[in-house]
Amino acid sequence: MSDENSIARPYAKAAFEYAKDHDALASWSDMLALVGQVIHELQASETMASVSDKAVWLQVVVDVCGENIDTYFTNFLKVIAENDRLLLLPDITACFEQILASFQRTKVVSVTVAEPLQLSQAEKLTSALESKYQCTVELDIDVDEALIGGMVLKDGETVLDGSIKHAVDSLSSRLHS
Repeated sequence: MSDENSIARPYAKAAFEYAKDHDALASWSDMLALVGQVIHELQASETMASVSDKAVWLQVVVDVCGENIDTYFTNFLKVIAENDRLLLLPDITACFEQILASFQRTKVVSVTVAEPLQLSQAEKLTSALESKYQCTVELDIDVDEALIGGMVLKDGETVLDGSIKHAVDSLSSRLHS
């Protein structure tokens, strides 16, 4: 586990527990995503690149988000900023989403294909993966024509590469050995 994840996880758990207890999982997920995007944009801006005062960062984030974040979420951000962890918000968001998916018994599987899947293909793949994992599966489908054919499935750190490109590369590697 990376240092960022081990630091972000307790904050994500606290946010999740609060949101769950207050029936606000969806809104906290949305607020985390919004603030994560704002922080990402601020990190890329020339104006904020030289600012090291986290109180200034916090105020800018709160001002930009405005009414899209509530008082309790703002207080959560203050705690994160006081502990000098505001720039870890994207990691906190990712951990929160993992905890949420586990709670909801859903799993997001990234699928990279050479050409867009037909609806029936996506449904069959979803059904097969739901049988395998015994939970609800959501597909995150990406098209990469370089695969030539087949698909690559990514579930966390597990990668199943059934692409023609991978098969050709493997065969080429064995022939050159």
